[in-house]
Amino acid sequence: MKKFLALLLAALMLLASAATAEEIVAQAYSPDLTVDTSENLYASACYGLWTRDIDVDGVQRQIAIYTPQNYEPCCEMLLIFCPAGKTAEEFANECGWPALAEEYGFGLTFYEALDGEWDLENPQNEIDFYLAAAAIIGTREIIDSSEAALYISGYGDGAAVAQYIALNYSSMFAGGLFMGGPAIPAEYYAEVGEKLSYPFAINSDFTLQLDGSYNKDVPMPVWIVSDGEPDQAGVDYWMGVNDVTDMGMKNPYADIYEQNKLSFTESINNKAISRVWLSQIEGAAEYFDPDFQEYAWTNFFTDIRRFTSEANGAMRVGFDADDIGLVRYDIEVKGENRFWYAYAPTYYDGSEPLALVIACPGHSISAELFAQQTEWWRVAEARNFLVVFGQGGRCTSHALSGCISWGTSGDALERDLDYFDQVIAGMCENYNVDTTRIYITGHSNGGMMTGVLAEMRPGTYAAAANVGGMFGASEELPEANDVLIPYFGIAGRYDMGEQGVFEPGKGGYNDIQMRLALNGMSDVVAETKDTGSYLLVTYRGTDQRVPMVQYLSNHNFHHSYTPQYSWMLWDEFFSDFSRGEDGTLYYRGTPAV
Repeated sequence: MKKFLALLLAALMLLASAATAEEIVAQAYSPDLTVDTSENLYASACYGLWTRDIDVDGVQRQIAIYTPQNYEPCCEMLLIFCPAGKTAEEFANECGWPALAEEYGFGLTFYEALDGEWDLENPQNEIDFYLAAAAIIGTREIIDSSEAALYISGYGDGAAVAQYIALNYSSMFAGGLFMGGPAIPAEYYAEVGEKLSYPFAINSDFTLQLDGSYNKDVPMPVWIVSDGEPDQAGVDYWMGVNDVTDMGMKNPYADIYEQNKLSFTESINNKAISRVWLSQIEGAAEYFDPDFQEYAWTNFFTDIRRFTSEANGAMRVGFDADDIGLVRYDIEVKGENRFWYAYAPTYYDGSEPLALVIACPGHSISAELFAQQTEWWRVAEARNFLVVFGQGGRCTSHALSGCISWGTSGDALERDLDYFDQVIAGMCENYNVDTTRIYITGHSNGGMMTGVLAEMRPGTYAAAANVGGMFGASEELPEANDVLIPYFGIAGRYDMGEQGVFEPGKGGYNDIQMRLALNGMSDVVAETKDTGSYLLVTYRGTDQRVPMVQYLSNHNFHHSYTPQYSWMLWDEFFSDFSRGEDGTLYYRGTPAV
């Protein structure tokens, strides 16, 4: 009787929503679409539900991506594995998630079963479907979503598929919601837990496994909603992975099990917010209560981000620009509406000039997310300086999704040189900036932009730090600049383009030679230090005093800009350098020659 009433209630809710909501009609994606950016530089060509065919080992599958009208690039994304027998379009019209996506501005990707049935006997087939789709989504042709805010869910048999994927790739998700569905065999949990985990998905390399991190060691917040008795083997596995205690609390929908405080480590890459929520709801696979979904989105999913870091990723609390205290400044750059965020320490009153760090996000990363990822604002608060988080222009290689990038050549370079000139002028107008201590840093494409600025505007900055953006250096060496500019390059040993390898012929080598040439240091000898965790190469010049060019290769690491880098770069690099009004570089207060 209770189950009948629950189903009746769900049906009535669907009827009510159908009467008030406009029907969602799926459209087929085509690269020939066009987009109008006259009002919004980052506008999408694909608002609404768009289908995309996927080839999975010769089998044609389909996903559907939903882009809300108030979409902004680098948005949060929820993956939804539909119940058996439902197409993405059908489920999008009945589940209620698109309405919530419109309200909060996040993306949805619907995965539908092949011929209406999920292959639960051979889950690897469905995992392969996810990986093939993830590779396509990663190209950002339809929507630019944030890897740090990627969440997974499923309904009915789709919930089992979502769990199989999360078990194998938990380091890619910041949370999972599983609504009903059959139990997964107990032996599968034991088997998958002993496998090496995969690093965070930003590399789009789903084969790379780094040493020292097994699936059973990778926490991932989960919410298991059971229709009847829960899958106890699954509950036990996720509780063990998340290191939760048996001391549960409650919220309106679930019993909450939080991490054991005795094992909590106070560090940046910690498991501070691993947790397990458990609920029992009859008809869970067809439970589409809008209040429930809004609670799940605002209190379970978006509370947490998983940023690129060590092999298992770093889970941290999710902040937005207002939470952090970022101030937005809008400008016009060559006819385009652009902006940046500024952060000033809490007790800043303008009475004394403060140093300024300008931080450039990588390709497809928004200024707001980069502030969350690098936590430069925390360093600024503790060390008393100003920070700018820049926002790139529209990416020409992803013309339809509104993806973000910096221009490092041609007209786009001239555009962004103007952008940075305006940013510095705007900061000097609105804040008391110590113009002798302006520093530039960035990651990936933002690291490439950092390198370009260090070459073309060397007198503006007292030092530059490029993290993970050293894969575009030319073999042709430039002439030396008129002024010296200290330069720090950082990459993971498994970073893109082998930039974490400094040997001749490898990715980082050309960048080293370029920076030495720009500083007139082609005849110096490298000083190396290998700790087993990282390799640091330092070029001090002929006086063996000033560490003018430094490169760090982080062993067993990949493509990431972590808060540890922010603290290190300020304390051990930026704060040592300043520049006089005549362009003279100073190292710890003494002229560097």
